[in-house]
Amino acid sequence: MQCMSSWRSDHGPLPEKGLLIALGAAFAAIVVLLPFANQLDNRTDRQRPMYAEVTEMAVAQYELMRKTGAPEQVTVGPGETVLVGNVEFTAAPGVAVQVREAEIGYDVRGRNQYGDATGWQHYDGKTDPGAEIDLSLTD
Repeated sequence: MQCMSSWRSDHGPLPEKGLLIALGAAFAAIVVLLPFANQLDNRTDRQRPMYAEVTEMAVAQYELMRKTGAPEQVTVGPGETVLVGNVEFTAAPGVAVQVREAEIGYDVRGRNQYGDATGWQHYDGKTDPGAEIDLSLTD
């Protein structure tokens, strides 16, 4: 015990146990939560094309409403192509898009092959859904 006492007086106090415990707990929390964060990231990545297609269809319907005053109800399956006004729309592989007319404007929803769905997204037909969104996949 005298040796330990001598070490403390020569080199300062031993590291705090509380600090070491806190660092160990933080490390353990990161290790435990990392798989959940990775799973959430993967889900977001697989949903991205579905949301992009919903936005692209919403923009096509907006352009159609500007010209004709009414949206076009349509269902597009994965990889299918339809003409919405003068705009050719092709759904991404694994993504289906559906449009329904609403009391004011139109609603669009998407589904993917993994069972994810956007829910109905409402657009009033007066505001361009793509005005502030860059739909390109490159910079």
